[in-house]
Amino acid sequence: MASQYPILNIERAPGDPPRAVEQLNGDLLVPASARPLLAQAVLLAQQAIPQDRTDELARLEQVRRLLGVMRVDTAKQTLLANLGKIRPV
Repeated sequence: MASQYPILNIERAPGDPPRAVEQLNGDLLVPASARPLLAQAVLLAQQAIPQDRTDELARLEQVRRLLGVMRVDTAKQTLLANLGKIRPV
């Protein structure tokens, strides 16, 4: 039988900054309002690290996967935005 841990929730009072809370089992609960900032920080850090620092890049890649942060291919998005869709004749 799997161990069961109580789930804690995050309650904020008006004006409180967003805070993460660590669960008893080690999981980290991150407030929804902080998630975009965290995702942006991970992506910016990944872009700033030189390609020869493979160990750091691998760790950031793992963090990105764990948090579910998707890297957006802006060149592909620009190309797709400029393509027109036509219907078959």
